[in-house]
Amino acid sequence: MSKLPSVLRDVFIVVATFFWASVPGHGAIQFPGSGTNYSYSQNFDSALGAEWTLDGWQTVGIFSGGATQVTATGTGNLLVQPSSPGNFTDTAFGGATFPLPAIKTPDSFTNHGASGLWLINLARSSGSGTGTATLSFTNLPAHTSIDIDFLLAAGDSIDATDYTNITLRVDGATLWQFQFSASGNNLSGPGIVKLVGNGNLDNYYREQWANNTAGPTNANDRFAQSWIGDSFYNMDGFSNFTAIPHTSDTLTIEIIHNLSSAYTDEYLAIENLGVTLNGVIPEPSALSLIGLGVASWAVGHLRRRRN
Repeated sequence: MSKLPSVLRDVFIVVATFFWASVPGHGAIQFPGSGTNYSYSQNFDSALGAEWTLDGWQTVGIFSGGATQVTATGTGNLLVQPSSPGNFTDTAFGGATFPLPAIKTPDSFTNHGASGLWLINLARSSGSGTGTATLSFTNLPAHTSIDIDFLLAAGDSIDATDYTNITLRVDGATLWQFQFSASGNNLSGPGIVKLVGNGNLDNYYREQWANNTAGPTNANDRFAQSWIGDSFYNMDGFSNFTAIPHTSDTLTIEIIHNLSSAYTDEYLAIENLGVTLNGVIPEPSALSLIGLGVASWAVGHLRRRRN
């Protein structure tokens, strides 16, 4: 009697196991891709999937653009503060006619590759100390390393007491951490591209009358406060984020901030995040498994007939 039913049963078990391991949602989110091409991208414009867990982060619209004008003399947003020292204002030259165009040329994040929504900090909870955005995957194919890329914005009055205000971890191990200063203009590293440094990219903007001996001499004798600027970086080629050794079939990436205020005062923001698996060894397809099973049965069947 032929053993075809039992052989096909074994083939079915192998194929079913392959499919079951490949179904998204079986235990966790499967890393997307096929063959040798496995990559994940997130621009934050749509609702985040189950692979994301946000604590102290949120998605909001990218800032619409830099301040175009200042409206009066005074202490506050879109105003021109008195000089320091001296406490001189525009009365030193007879008075300015407001509004005045911003001294620092307005720019926007959209001019440098951002659009829609991005991931940005909430105010740090007094008890937790940090905010963490966690990205998790399982069922990764065999691979040798990963690349991580994203655009990073930092700016406004980042507090000097918020030490190590951004950290990136992979599978619980710290891959990179950094302490930004006010305006976020102090980041550098192999492969990092500074798109904007201490620019005027949002509407949180203040100026000050020049610190001359007798005060400002005309309406243009003023400058933007150094701590209200905005900076933007392309982290795609950063050496710390390229060819990160990784072979596990699970992956957890954590982006951690340590900012005590909301993004209207100080901020870190992530845009266009991507993760790529390198050195992927293709898994056998369902058809190849079926073909292998049928071929094995055929060889065995022929041998039995000859015997």
